[in-house]
Amino acid sequence: MARLFYLAFRTEMTILSQTKKMMIRVILICMVSFFLISSTSAQKVYVTDYESHAELKVFVSKTSDKADLLVYKVDRADATGENIGLWFFSEKKNEAGKKIYFVNYPSRADLVIFFVDEKSQAGWKNEAKKYLLF
Repeated sequence: MARLFYLAFRTEMTILSQTKKMMIRVILICMVSFFLISSTSAQKVYVTDYESHAELKVFVSKTSDKADLLVYKVDRADATGENIGLWFFSEKKNEAGKKIYFVNYPSRADLVIFFVDEKSQAGWKNEAKKYLLF
């Protein structure tokens, strides 16, 4: 009789152990998926109304020679690419990879940008600041 209880207990523990392993796998898959989704949307930006809500403070320069990044605005989210200066301005903050706030002075900015007219002109001038958009 004791042996029967032992076998039932052991079987139940094995099932629980397998369930825990499966739950851990599901959680890991979800975390990796979230990381991949958020990292691929780093060029989708949302402009906040408050500086305190922003991840990045940006100043728009009047000349390209003072900019860290030359930005080309795209009209579709899937046209952004990988951290190369192609930005899509999202209307929803949960769809954006970065929340930015435009400041009035370059000294208050984390990143200085200049908007270009051609897609081929977009890119980094100061590679040291590239990490800001990852």
